[in-house]
Amino acid sequence: MRKFLRGIHRKSPKNQIITKVDFKYYTTNFGLNWSDADIEFIYKKYDINNKSEINFNEFLNDLQFINEKRMQYILDFFNQLKNKNNIVTVKKIEELVKPEIHPEVK
Repeated sequence: MRKFLRGIHRKSPKNQIITKVDFKYYTTNFGLNWSDADIEFIYKKYDINNKSEINFNEFLNDLQFINEKRMQYILDFFNQLKNKNNIVTVKKIEELVKPEIHPEVK
């Protein structure tokens, strides 16, 4: 994830604007393999002027609440849940997630 963010920052350090094409390039080349739907979701949230551009700083600020260890945990868990098309089904969640064994679930 750090390589991805550094790559984006090097691409546009002054204006901090990332085009959708560049975003897709960096996610693919840094092994994040985000689907077009994932990228559309991000751009719907951050592309306030509908120009297929997002502000890198705004995007980065939202990501900073997740430290790298937690982000890796989330990605590892997603990788266990997803199928070959990067889709998570309710059935797979039910198979892997067992809230009844969590100590705080009563």
